[in-house]
Amino acid sequence: MKTQINKLVNGSTHLCNGISGTKKEDRSAIAKKVRLENPEKMIVVINDETIELTANWSLSGKSVTYSGEVSISNYKSFFGTFGLPKKEPKAYLNISGEMVAELTTNSKKIFYNTISNENILIL
Repeated sequence: MKTQINKLVNGSTHLCNGISGTKKEDRSAIAKKVRLENPEKMIVVINDETIELTANWSLSGKSVTYSGEVSISNYKSFFGTFGLPKKEPKAYLNISGEMVAELTTNSKKIFYNTISNENILIL
């Protein structure tokens, strides 16, 4: 089984009793393992939908973002119609090199909506 990110807590979205997310060192160690296991692509499951994310590496090879298209119904299960354009809407999942997951759309207004990593299973 591949290294999972579903136990990582995003500090920006989970503030409780003064704890604001997974320790930076722990997150970095897990992120490094995930990047090594998924150098070209990552296949994930969110809400029973399997999504193939392509690795987009920087020119220096030091940073990566994984990106792929998700169904509109999957996007709506998190954010309703917020940020969806009326004509030909599309939604995308981006996972940064530090394993922060965000959903965005093809809207002219750019929205990056962070989602909890607990929703993500890496295959």
